[in-house]
Amino acid sequence: MRLGGLLKQSLIVVPDSDQDAYVDILNLIGDSYQREDFLYDAEEFYRKALEVDPDNLRALLSIRKNYERLGDVGKIRGLNETIADLLSPKEIDLDDQLVQKGKVYKQNLILEGSDIELNLYIKQDEIALYPLLSVILNNKIVWDGYVEGDVLSLSVESKEGQNTLIIRSVNRDVVLTGLSYQ
Repeated sequence: MRLGGLLKQSLIVVPDSDQDAYVDILNLIGDSYQREDFLYDAEEFYRKALEVDPDNLRALLSIRKNYERLGDVGKIRGLNETIADLLSPKEIDLDDQLVQKGKVYKQNLILEGSDIELNLYIKQDEIALYPLLSVILNNKIVWDGYVEGDVLSLSVESKEGQNTLIIRSVNRDVVLTGLSYQ
């Protein structure tokens, strides 16, 4: 918080190459103020981060947390619209994406960083052998097994920002028709 006080009193010129690091520092300072319940000071640093990077999801989510603690429903509603524009769509049509045996399908998702219900939609055919899939989210195996229906539903923990979803087909070709989360 002392660093925050010094930054408020200083003029800082940040080269373009260091702006991501500067935004991270502003968010960290905002987090420290927020932990101590100095919510207006925290918001000031999150707003400074947004001046440098207007689409910074971390700063937007932190400001929303401030508004939730303050009970400001109107500001939360407005901020939710801005945040929703940055997140991946809740439903993604994969257009019958073929994942060949031994190959992977990779999808990057921008998420809020909470527990989600992830649904993978699979086109089943007459082959008697159920597809064996490994589902990996952010380098962590979240499911490994046979898919017996058209939908595989998983409860997973996402992280704030970019999440990498990898689906590996182990025993046969599989067709992915879509994915959704809530």
